[in-house]
Amino acid sequence: MSIKKCVNVSDNPNSKAQKLIGRFNRQPVGKPIENIKLEAEVSNPLDKTKQQAERRAAHLIADTFKAYKQRKQAKVVNELGIKTLTNSKASRSYFYDQKGQFLSRTPDNFHKGGKGGFKQLVRRDDKFVQLHIHRLDEDLNQLSYNQLAHGTLRGFESICKAQYVNPTTMIARNGGKEVASLIEEGKSVKPQAFKTLLSELKRLHSQSIYFHDIKPENLTFDDKVVRHIDVENLEAPGYNTTDDGVVCSPYYVTQYLLNDIMHGSKKDHASRSHDNYAVLKSMIEATNGYFFDVKNRDDEASPIPVFGMAKKDLESAKDWIKDNILPQWQAEAEKLLKCPGSQAGSVVVFDMMDWASIEKKDRAL
Repeated sequence: MSIKKCVNVSDNPNSKAQKLIGRFNRQPVGKPIENIKLEAEVSNPLDKTKQQAERRAAHLIADTFKAYKQRKQAKVVNELGIKTLTNSKASRSYFYDQKGQFLSRTPDNFHKGGKGGFKQLVRRDDKFVQLHIHRLDEDLNQLSYNQLAHGTLRGFESICKAQYVNPTTMIARNGGKEVASLIEEGKSVKPQAFKTLLSELKRLHSQSIYFHDIKPENLTFDDKVVRHIDVENLEAPGYNTTDDGVVCSPYYVTQYLLNDIMHGSKKDHASRSHDNYAVLKSMIEATNGYFFDVKNRDDEASPIPVFGMAKKDLESAKDWIKDNILPQWQAEAEKLLKCPGSQAGSVVVFDMMDWASIEKKDRAL
């Protein structure tokens, strides 16, 4: 937050007053120095003029901070539970929840990206991305999603934080580059980068929360960890159900799974299997650096497969399974890829992984 220009305080750019003002302006939005007056210590108490100048600077900053808090408090919460403060000179807006906690801001740079079925990337920087909602999803309650994102999903590191700040704008944390783009460039992601995501997927499933649309296009990588994006159509208690169908991609689901999710007697088991199948397949593609069966994947008219991966693709995946899956789980991993949902018990990808061997390989590189 900017402050008024401070004149007749000190002409010396190295003075404590000038440094104090600069320090205030560099504070992260939503976290200014509340006890700024205490920072106004004078280096020479005998210099009365300097002492007065420092105090005037400190009071100016404190008054500015007070005005900022009053502006934020006075702002009205919109229909999606968001408060907005706009700096017209900087062409930037800041977004807060109903309690005044900072959520996000408009990114610095215009960046027109590909247009999806509902959203299009319009701005981005290192911290945030801004998406324009060009087609409203009538089955999606934006307020309910914001409440879910600020509540149940808040503690999950593997989900990029996002919220609808108004009916046509979504702001999300920048999770890095899309995994699909990395694969298209022939680049790969280490299995270790999926560890947090797989661990938290197990936790989410224990709360009956299912994504249903895991795929490389909905995963990002920031050189450290892989995260989920575009999760607003997930299934969660009190938020969204499978009664009207699920949003998913044909190449990462099967007719067998969809039938069980929609009409079967074990919907939770089928939903859990769907996520585990999709994440395992996506993970193998990401760590190998290539897609399975590119021809069918790129054909939007391709039918949803009845079962899982074809024999040729499954043979290609076996080497990866031997290198990364615990021996006692390798047969189950193959079965998950071949016919997801057919397992009698629960299959958890995180528990299958040979993390000790994976971490040892990482240390050796």
